[in-house]
Amino acid sequence: MMPPVQRIYIAGFMGVGKSTVSPRVAKKLGFDVMDLDADIIRHLGLSIPGIFEVMGEETFREAEYELLLAASKTAGLVVSLGGGAVCRERTLQLCLDTGLLIYLKSSSRALAHRLSRSRQSRPMLFNEAGTILKGDKLVARIDELLTAREPFYNRAHITIPVDDFKTAHIAASIEKEFHAWRKSS
Repeated sequence: MMPPVQRIYIAGFMGVGKSTVSPRVAKKLGFDVMDLDADIIRHLGLSIPGIFEVMGEETFREAEYELLLAASKTAGLVVSLGGGAVCRERTLQLCLDTGLLIYLKSSSRALAHRLSRSRQSRPMLFNEAGTILKGDKLVARIDELLTAREPFYNRAHITIPVDDFKTAHIAASIEKEFHAWRKSS
C-alpha cells in the first residue's frame, strides 16, 4: 500500500490566488508552504521578468523543475506553482506522481478583473508599449493563454472553481479534497 499523499501542488492561471490560498491551506494542515516562483527568484537572483529577459525562459523552466524535484521529496508541503509550471510535461508528471495536484479554475473575465488591479509585473499581459492590456483586450489575451494551458491544467487530480468564492472558502475546499484524497489513496 502506498503512503498517504503528503504534498499538495496548487496550479492555475496567474492571478487566480495560488500564493494567497497556499499559506492558509498549509496552516490548516500543519504543513510547510512553498511559493515556487518566489524560490526561483531567490535561487536565480532576479525578478521573473528579469530572468526571462536576461537568462531566457528555458533557464527559468529548468530552475523551476529542479526546485520542484527537490520539493517533491519533502513531506508535509503545500506548493504554489507558477501559472505556466504544469505546461511542461515532465513538471506536470512530477506533480501528478508525487502529490495531489489541484487546479484553481477561474473565468477569463474574473481573472482580467483581478489582474487589472494587480501591482505585480506580468509581461505576458503587456501590449507593445510595455503596459498591461485593458478591458476586452486583456480578456482576449487571457482567453488565448487559457486555451493553450487548460489541456495541462485539466489533467490535475482535482479542479476547484474559484470565481464566486473567497480565499477562506477555497482553502477549506482544498483541505476537504485533500482529506478525501488521502482516504482513497
